[in-house]
Amino acid sequence: MFVKICGIKRKEDALAAARFRADAIGMLVGQKYPSKDFISAQEATEIIKRIPRRTIPIIVTHLE
Repeated sequence: MFVKICGIKRKEDALAAARFRADAIGMLVGQKYPSKDFISAQEATEIIKRIPRRTIPIIVTHLE
């Protein structure tokens, strides 16, 4: 089974998902519509730098 945890906004949440062996984490970056679920590209970059290599980072966006 492949498990992806979506809507990650904080480094602490990404690390917790990785600790519980999530295969991937999803982050919402690049929004066209107002939403509190999105984070900046810089925040996503910082999260990606800190997760283990076995955890796949996935960026979800509204942008083309």
